[in-house]
Amino acid sequence: MAKRNKLLKKEKRQHLKNQHQSKRSQEQEEKPKKPKNKIWKRIGLFDNYEDAAKHKTKILSSAKGPSVLEVKIKRCGSEGNQFQVKLWAPSLKGKK
Repeated sequence: MAKRNKLLKKEKRQHLKNQHQSKRSQEQEEKPKKPKNKIWKRIGLFDNYEDAAKHKTKILSSAKGPSVLEVKIKRCGSEGNQFQVKLWAPSLKGKK
């Protein structure tokens, strides 16, 4: 009898696990995936933030208008000890 109870419990656990997985997959299907709108391009890699900020201001000052470009500084490298300057412009948008 004990062996039969173990098998029943195992089947019940497996059934509950399958139900949980099917609910999770239905929830994922219901959520529409957001399209990737911006593709950022790295334009510089620096060892300190001050150099990255100077490069960012130089890029923004050479732009025709402030709303044409978006520039950001992000940490990168091992332990976040480097800084990268990234650029996005409507002209860089990927073609489908």
